[in-house]
Order: sequence, then structure tokens, then C-alpha cells
Amino acid sequence: MNVLGVYSVENYFSISTPMDIATEIPFGISIVLTALEKGGNRVDLIVFTSASPIHSMLLEAMQQFQPRMLCLTAVSTQYSLIREVAMTAKKIDPSLFIILGGHHASLQPEKVIQDPCLDAICIGEGDLAVVELASQLEAGRIPSGIPGLWIKRDASGQNWEKNPPNRFFADLDQLPFINRKLWSKWTHDENKMPSVLVGRGCPYRCTYCSNHAMQKLAKGKYVRFRSVDNLIAEIQTIITDNPRVEDVYLEVETIGVYPDYCLELGRKLLEFNTLRERPLSFGANIAPSKRLLAQKHLLEEILGLFSKAGVRFLNIGLESGSERVRKEVLRRPDHSNQAIIDFCLCAKSHGIDINLFILFGLPTETPADYLETVQVARACKPNRVYHSIFFPYPGTDLYFQAMAQGLIDDNVLINNKAERARPVLNSQIFPRYRVMFEYVIFPIRCYRGVWSIRKIAFATTRNLLSIYPGLYAGVRRLLSSTHFTKALYGKYKSKSFSADEAHDRSVPPV
Repeated sequence: MNVLGVYSVENYFSISTPMDIATEIPFGISIVLTALEKGGNRVDLIVFTSASPIHSMLLEAMQQFQPRMLCLTAVSTQYSLIREVAMTAKKIDPSLFIILGGHHASLQPEKVIQDPCLDAICIGEGDLAVVELASQLEAGRIPSGIPGLWIKRDASGQNWEKNPPNRFFADLDQLPFINRKLWSKWTHDENKMPSVLVGRGCPYRCTYCSNHAMQKLAKGKYVRFRSVDNLIAEIQTIITDNPRVEDVYLEVETIGVYPDYCLELGRKLLEFNTLRERPLSFGANIAPSKRLLAQKHLLEEILGLFSKAGVRFLNIGLESGSERVRKEVLRRPDHSNQAIIDFCLCAKSHGIDINLFILFGLPTETPADYLETVQVARACKPNRVYHSIFFPYPGTDLYFQAMAQGLIDDNVLINNKAERARPVLNSQIFPRYRVMFEYVIFPIRCYRGVWSIRKIAFATTRNLLSIYPGLYAGVRRLLSSTHFTKALYGKYKSKSFSADEAHDRSVPPV
């Protein structure tokens, strides 16, 4: 059976190649499409932006490929665009079976099933469910009894078969290596830092993140890691297919969950690189655990191994430099500012760059809290700080708190055009205009005395442009259009990867 996958990009590089680098390839829908392919189906992919000519692109793809099923995925801010795609597809071919997965469908299923253009929604991980759905459709059956799927039973849209969720996929080694060729035509530089999935799930319960909500959707172990051998086998496949690849991103919520895993990973990456004429470099996310922070010798051993193995940077979610905000509002791991600073300096002593992520414009946050965040960030001496404005994702604890306090409007969330670059809270203590101002001038506050004035000016201008996604995409294309501007852009653009500039950093959507 022919299955067409649909993905959307908000901060796009261009309409024809929406994704800038290979790290932006999402795992959720990639794994689903690859699993469908392994199951004997023909698959293809189409990627939209807010500026894409939806009807003409869909019409051409559907005429050439003639799909019988359309697989969609969306987070809340992209749902309006994805819904338009689904409606357009139904008009072109009313017999097309359309299924939506991802965080929006998983966390707001009762709202989503009311959409008349959908035939099914997937709640939670869809690796097995969508393959079974395709099998039943190919056999000419009316789909039924598939764990994790809510399936429309008639044209009225009022009768749905709501199947219980499937268990979390236990053995990640059984997942296929994703077919990256599906994304080649949609990616500007497919050789720049491809990512490999290390694990799924997060051990923490941060209020702003969807992990705690997704964990409630099914039974089974939520935090799962692939074996190191399986991980390295995929890395080898990537560089065999793409010899120009020089760096790989190790995608996981936090690599530091299991210290023993870190030690094995460090040793085997070191062994892998030792056998290569041109060693690869790596990057990953880490949330320093209490065990790591409490055992200095273990921390030093892991960071030392990582450095020798080619790990060049680690991303850390500081989020806020206010210990009150981290504890009372965000429910982050209970570390002091000094403990985080010490970890960052320790990593740097091993030659590993630190990239920080911060989140501001939060409920109850004051300008003084934010300025404390800037000071802590400076003390960590990071390579780069990626700052975002708080966005209340539906289904998260902080979303419900903000709704209860009358700080947000649901309509603003669905139609937001610059997610995490524009404030949506109606806060009196940290008003929108001040949040927007601080977002733009962040490089001035954070990097003064560290970066050159010209580099700070470049970063500040980029922040201003990012508020307007269409304009930002146009400037990015312009800067990449000639050798001169490529050199200029590359000089000031950080070589370390920010997952915040790529796809949704949450658990991979289906």
C-alpha cells in the first residue's frame, strides 16, 4: 500500500528545503514511515511550511504517488497548518484514509477527534499501531482493535472506536534505522550533524514539558535506552551512506540518566573513533543527576572518557537561574546554582563545550528572576546560550496552571506563528513588551565582554528577525546564497548544535 507521510516546519530554511541541517529530521514519523516500508508498504514524504502552496504541492504528490493513507503528525502550534493539509487532501481524494499522531493528538484526543477530516488518531507511540493499520487497510478490512488508535466508525464523526493504549515500546534495539533518504530533498545540508536516537523518555517531571503527561498515556517502562552496540551500528550506517558526515548528535532527553551507560558509551565511542582515519565528533543533552554531582570521581571519569571519545559539547537545560522558579514553578531537578556552575566548569576543564538552554517569561517570574538567570548563565561560561520564551504546551502542568490563572488564551496557542519567540502570557509582573525586549537584547546582556561587538550585534539582529518566521527564512536563504555570505554567516553562527533550532525536543511524535 502507498503511504504518504506529512511533516511541517515552522522556522524553515526555505519552502523547497524547509530543514537546514540533518539534525532537524524528526524521529517519530521517520520511524513510523521506515517501519511501514519494512512491512512491505511504499512510502513517500512531503514537508510543508506556513508559506507552502498546500493545494498544489499535495495535488502533485497525490497524483504522482497515489497514496491510500496519509500519516500526519503535529504539536499544538502546528495543528492549524496540519489540519489545513488534511482538509485539502480530503477534498482532493475523499477516500483517502487520514491518521494524525503526535503530541497534540495524544494530549488532547477528545478535541482532535471532532475534526471531520480525520479518520483516526494515534495516542502515544505509534511504531506498531500504524503498521497494523496499514496491514488491515491493505487487506480490505475496516480497521479495528488496534491498541493506541481511535478510529472513526461512520461518516457522522460521532462514533469512534477508542482502543486502549499500547504499552511503551520496550526494546528500542528492535526499531529500524530510519530511512534518511526520505528527507534528502527536504534538507538543505543532509550531511551536517545527523542525529541518532539514544533513548526515549525522561526521568524528570518538569511542569513545562510534555514528558510527564506522555508518561501517563500507557503502561510499561517510560525511560528506555538503546544498547550502545546498536547505537554505534546505526552511526556506522550513517557514515557509510554519507562519508562527508563529520559530527553526530546523540538524541536523548538526558544522557546522564544511567552513569554506567555513559561509561560504556564513552569507551565504545572512543574505540570506534580510534579505528577511524577521521574521527567523528559528538554532542548530547545532559541533566546532571544527583549521583553524578555527588561523586566527583565518577563525574570526572565520564567527562574524561567523553572528551577522549570525541564528545565536543553537552547541552544543559538550566531554564532559570532563580532557584525559586526552578523548584516551585518548573519542578526541575533540585540543584543549587553553584552545583550547576561547577558542573559546567568541570566539563570545560575536559575540553567539552557547554550550551545552556534557558526559558523565561514564566508564570510568577519577575524581571529580577530573569536577570538572575542571565548572571548564572554567564557564570557557567557556556559556548552558547539558547534562550526561549515560555510557551504553555497543552496537556502540561504549567499549561493548566496558566489557564487557571487566566494568563493565556487557547486561540493564541493554536495560531501562534513564532513559537517560543513571542510571549503569550498576560503577566502583570513580567509584561509582554518587557519579555519581547529581553528576548531581542539577550546577547547584549549575556555576552558583553565575552563576544565581540559585531558578533553580539549579529546575534541580536537574528533574535529580532526570528520573531517573524517568513522574514527570518528569507534572510537565512540570502545569507546562504553566495560564497561570501556563507563565509560571513558561518563566522558568527555557532558550530555547536542547538536542538532548539531543530524539530520538537520532546519525546518523538508519531
